[in-house]
Amino acid sequence: MLRNWIFRPEITTPQAPASKPVEVPLPEGKHVRDFVQTPVTLFRFSALTFNGHKIHYNKEWCQEVEGHRDLVVHGPLNLINMVNLWRDVHGADMVPRKITYRATSPLYSGEKYRIVMDEEKDKLTEVRIIDSYGIISMVGQIENI
Repeated sequence: MLRNWIFRPEITTPQAPASKPVEVPLPEGKHVRDFVQTPVTLFRFSALTFNGHKIHYNKEWCQEVEGHRDLVVHGPLNLINMVNLWRDVHGADMVPRKITYRATSPLYSGEKYRIVMDEEKDKLTEVRIIDSYGIISMVGQIENI
């Protein structure tokens, strides 16, 4: 598995919390699934994956130090949710040949977002995650065997 990580520079001064954009209707698609992650879910996923990054479980740290508006949803949690939707459509016995994805914008606890999956074309399925402000938060492709 090839994975690239991009880290923000070290925070030396507290950041102002990001404000919420104006909500827009969630996009439609052939297959969709909606989510609203809770602080408990994010804490449990952090514990399960041994992820000690405070942006996933310490709201004060998120807002007062890193400048996020709330707890940040884990990228790998969204990847799992994308693959689960793909398997629910293609069959629980199906295993992807290859998955590529890129997180492009954070998602936050308590905010609704949607996974939108297109029809498979040439054994390749395009998947994207879009928040309730119209911002694409993750894009991916799942290749069928």
